[in-house]
Parts: sequence; structure tokens; C-alpha cells
Amino acid sequence: MARPADPPTADRFTVEAAGLEPTGFSEVRGLEATAERRDVPLADLVPDWVASLVGDGTVNRLVPVSPTLVLVRAADSDGTLRAWFDGYIDGSVGARTVLVSLLDADGEAVARWKCENAVPERWVGPHLRTDRSTVAVESLELAHDGVKRA
Repeated sequence: MARPADPPTADRFTVEAAGLEPTGFSEVRGLEATAERRDVPLADLVPDWVASLVGDGTVNRLVPVSPTLVLVRAADSDGTLRAWFDGYIDGSVGARTVLVSLLDADGEAVARWKCENAVPERWVGPHLRTDRSTVAVESLELAHDGVKRA
């Protein structure tokens, strides 16, 4: 059993989203956020009735911005990642919430991050080479509303 002082290692995690198996990912990139100054429409910050009184102005403020979330796993025959990409492109699949959990040595979640309204923006298939015997992987890049602790 892990001692409370043992820090979690980056190789124990799960990724959950509707239609995806919660295991099998070898890498997750993009769990980050930066603060950027942006003009935010006043209507996004106050109730509609207040916005109607003050007009269509904007407010310059710091907003959290996150890069795409990149999920990487071994390429397989089920094509789940590509199916999500294709389904979003053709309109048959909508946005999903993605939950990434960091696990301790006992498999218990010690931290969770949530990316809401995640939509596929890029799928990358395996890089095939005859001079290397490495695992063929595929990746899916997801745009989302930001990384939040869950």
C-alpha cells in the first residue's frame, strides 16, 4: 500500500468519455491553462436585462485559455477515436465531457481534471516505418471549454 507521502507517478491514469473505454491511453497532453487578456462581451458577464440597458459593450479581462487535449493510444481495429472524429464532422456525434484521473499506486484517483464540451479537431493515425519496431499509435486532439479540477 502506498504511503500518504508517496507522490503519484505520471504513468497511472485513466481517461473517460462517453463511448471510450476508460483505459488504454498511453499519453495525455494539454492539461494546462493560461490566463490571457481578452475582450469579453458584456452580455456574457451579466444578466440579459442588464446587458440590454448598457448596450453591446465589451470588457477586457483575464480569461483562462487551454490548448487542445491530446489523447494517445495504441491503434486498434475498433476505430473508436476515428469514429468520434468522423461522427463530429458529419454531425451525428456531439461534444462530450472528458475526465482525466491521476491514480495512486492502489489505483485510487488522487486528482481529476474535467474538459467540458470536448470536440475532435484533429485525428492522427500511426506513423508507419520499416526501420522501427515500435507500437503503432493514434491520437485525437480535442478542443474544449478549458481544464478544470473535477
